[in-house]
Amino acid sequence: MLVYAAALGVTEREARRLAGLPGAWRPNGRAARRRTIALLAFSLAAAALLWATAVPDLWYRDPPAPLPPAPAVKPAQPPPLPEPWEIQVDVLNGTQRGSAAAGLANEIAGLAYRIGAVNDADRSDYAETLVYYPPGAEAIGRRLADQLGVGTVALPGGDDPRRLVIIVGRSP
Repeated sequence: MLVYAAALGVTEREARRLAGLPGAWRPNGRAARRRTIALLAFSLAAAALLWATAVPDLWYRDPPAPLPPAPAVKPAQPPPLPEPWEIQVDVLNGTQRGSAAAGLANEIAGLAYRIGAVNDADRSDYAETLVYYPPGAEAIGRRLADQLGVGTVALPGGDDPRRLVIIVGRSP
């Protein structure tokens, strides 16, 4: 069509009309506005994309510096228990069996505890053998009770945390 129009010296539109072809498409006012709006929106989006890649620090901020690690806190170690020979154990017979306290006192001495008084208890009807410990001596009393396989009971008072009392009962 372009060659035909150039040979006749007419415009392309005229050449199309002379050839019986529809004329060249020309946007009417409404289509031109739509095209202009779409072109403008595309241009703005492209410009925003270029600007965001060229200036990345606008939205990105450095994360806050990490806090220094907290010092490791070791769980409080309980104070070491005194050695068995530093603890005095009084053994009392709370049964009607003769020498029950002496037999248990020998067993306790074999565990390296110092044996104090070995006597009869004020009663002879104790049901079970228990280790009695004064305030502040629970760990010491628990250690001896575990070694003997018996229970423990706290005393309501007492001033020597290195003195334990065992009352022998009917069941060991």
